[in-house]
Amino acid sequence: MKKLTAFILTTALMLSLSACSERGTNSEEEERTSRPKSTADKSDKNSDNTNFYTDVSIGDTIQFGEYDWKVLGIQDDRALIITDRIIERRLYHEENMDITWADCDLREYLNGELYNSFNENDKERIIKVTNQNLDNRWFGTNGGVDTQDFIFLLSVEEVAEYFGDSGQINADVIEFDGGLDDEYNSERIAKELGKHYTWFWVLRSPGRLASRSLIVDAAGRVNSVGREVRNSSSDVTGVRPALWLSLE
Repeated sequence: MKKLTAFILTTALMLSLSACSERGTNSEEEERTSRPKSTADKSDKNSDNTNFYTDVSIGDTIQFGEYDWKVLGIQDDRALIITDRIIERRLYHEENMDITWADCDLREYLNGELYNSFNENDKERIIKVTNQNLDNRWFGTNGGVDTQDFIFLLSVEEVAEYFGDSGQINADVIEFDGGLDDEYNSERIAKELGKHYTWFWVLRSPGRLASRSLIVDAAGRVNSVGREVRNSSSDVTGVRPALWLSLE
């Protein structure tokens, strides 16, 4: 009788443990299937044929590739976006010399190594565009030939157009420190990725001399003189890439 009772109790205990294990498995499965996708899933957006960019508006911050991007403008089925933060510090050109955007090392890097860091699905969304490279509007320094770019730096004209235009860009420059210094400075300020302080970021427009490029400084101002294309290693300009993104 005692053996029978022990057998019954053992069988009941095993059945109970099996039921608990099954409920735990089902609960874990339900949690996995009901958990919402994180924003990181957007980089794999084509895996389920979902388009995350159909409702994009100017001023939005979106994730594309490994970075967050600010939407500057929208034209039909495409959007101009720029990284929300300075993603790295890099020389405009490795040698201190007269150079234009068309031939600088930074353009080669953006359209080569950086472009190729995107997966194939994201590459299909990056639109190759023709960029005008105007002369320095205050000193007439040569801006070089037009270029076709996947990824590029903004020009000073685009900075005024998309971040705010007080009219200073059309003013004659008497002093070397002229340029853009207005109520839109705060809109142009950018912090470095992973850091809490602001830094200056480089534009593709030439400075007062052909060996200089314009920058947006840490206070959001654009000086008409610019900085040497090769700065000291401790004072290298920040990079905020821009591109045209297909919204289809």
